[in-house]
Amino acid sequence: MSHDWDARYRDKRGSPPRDPHQLLASFWTEIPQGPILDIAMGTGQDSIFLATRGRTVYGLDRSEEAV
Repeated sequence: MSHDWDARYRDKRGSPPRDPHQLLASFWTEIPQGPILDIAMGTGQDSIFLATRGRTVYGLDRSEEAV
């Protein structure tokens, strides 16, 4: 199954989510120290959440529209 991720993000209405995923918000302190790689980061809400808490985060996504 092929996805056009750029179109999917481009066609979204409104602003992207600002809050991190609930599971991450609940357990982020359990992530071992060191850099974090956020694969398929989408609009980056999880990366931003972690970075604002002092973590070093590297994110990547297939869609330029999302990032």
